[in-house]
Amino acid sequence: MFAIISIWSIVIVLGLVVVHWFACPVGDKRDLSFGGLVRFKVHVLTMFFLGQKLSLVGKLKKLVYMVTLLCFLILFLTGFVPRLICGVPLSGYTLMIHATFAPVFAVCAMIAIVGYAQQCRFTREELDWVVRLTTCKWKGLLCNSALGGKLTFWLGAILILPVALSMISSMYPIFGTHGQEILFELHRYCALVLVLVAICHVYLVMRAKFKVD
Repeated sequence: MFAIISIWSIVIVLGLVVVHWFACPVGDKRDLSFGGLVRFKVHVLTMFFLGQKLSLVGKLKKLVYMVTLLCFLILFLTGFVPRLICGVPLSGYTLMIHATFAPVFAVCAMIAIVGYAQQCRFTREELDWVVRLTTCKWKGLLCNSALGGKLTFWLGAILILPVALSMISSMYPIFGTHGQEILFELHRYCALVLVLVAICHVYLVMRAKFKVD
């Protein structure tokens, strides 16, 4: 059941991202030519570099952010792929890799949250977005707000706690067999929601970067 829920939820979220990308383009015109697609891929790749205009603190923040994403990708590949594709539980070397990168991810994520907390604070612009939503002034509503990126940032920050604490708690002889099963289910379902939120967050951050560039 978990595998089916995971596959469908990931496919649906990725589908919504693709639909939103084409329905709400960043620029005035989408260049779908071969050259345009190549430039698009190069532009996406350069987003992962440390910009020369960034200060030392800015470079460190982005470096920690990139390490967090890398660790998260490794945790996703080791935690979800064996179950979803091979139908086998996490074990052996895959489990060792997963357990090795989990604390690194947790530490880097906490540093990134502190580093970007000020940048992701809610401002009056987000209040105006809510006002436009409630007053049916929807033109450009899904394109012009940074609210989505901020919401996914804080939602991801909140979800990291149950993901980490559920697994840490299972390492101590506090809960019985049934309690261990509940913690395991809590861990993987919270991790699934975190994956979905991370997909949306990375997409929205990339859209914001495209607007700036």
